[in-house]
Amino acid sequence: MVVYAALRNLAQATIKPLWFDELLTQVMARQPGLSALWRALKTAADGNPPPFYLIERVVAALPINEHIAYRLPSILAFSAILICLYFFVERRSGPLTGLLCASLVLMTPLYNYYADEARPYSMMIACLAFALVCYQRVPAVSWTMGLFASLFLAMSLHYYAVLAFLPFFAAELLFALSSRRWRLLVWPLSC
Repeated sequence: MVVYAALRNLAQATIKPLWFDELLTQVMARQPGLSALWRALKTAADGNPPPFYLIERVVAALPINEHIAYRLPSILAFSAILICLYFFVERRSGPLTGLLCASLVLMTPLYNYYADEARPYSMMIACLAFALVCYQRVPAVSWTMGLFASLFLAMSLHYYAVLAFLPFFAAELLFALSSRRWRLLVWPLSC
């Protein structure tokens, strides 16, 4: 399923021309330096945070088709989403349910519109999917740090990620109330 999705997205990336928002990504990633990028962002040339454009700048330098290069982070991120969702569900409900749930993502707009687009949505969702996997394993310090890193990276890719803090906060509050245990390392991350 992951290989199919990646190959399909690569094929789509080669035949689909860049549309307006992706052209904005291209223009921003081609800024001559960080100060020029910052000036362009201050004038509202586009609305995504700088780390997204830095990632796009790195992949644009790859010696491959420009349409694929700008879309490669989203293509890889979508594959990561499928893998993370599988492991998230599999841990609780088994491998068959994990496969079914991860497969359902192939019927969503995330797959149909954003999985092969030079915009940060797939990368942000991949970070949030990894945050879910980390949250399941949160008593371990390494997974707690993974939760922090994935939520931080999600927010640095797109401001919509801030909305994901509410479910993590609610889950941790419910855990604390039901178990009467406060996991002090997790609270700053879920607030």
